[in-house]
Amino acid sequence: MLAADTSAAPGDLRPQIAAHAMIGVHRTLLDHVRSRIGASDHPAGLAAEIRTLTASAFAFLDQGLHDYAAKPAPAADEPG
Repeated sequence: MLAADTSAAPGDLRPQIAAHAMIGVHRTLLDHVRSRIGASDHPAGLAAEIRTLTASAFAFLDQGLHDYAAKPAPAADEPG
């Protein structure tokens, strides 16, 4: 569906990459909900928390991963 909606060329991996990223957000949020419920946390406010976490997760994806956990390049005189 993403490939069709974006008129992706055959072999373009971006629609599949985007879909996997979105499924990753879904799975992560679902795991969070399950852990909260499994820990007998009181679910009051859980829906609002998940809405906030969802918005944050998609904002994170929107900014891209180019500088997430990036390490500075080693200096020319450092092995690496």
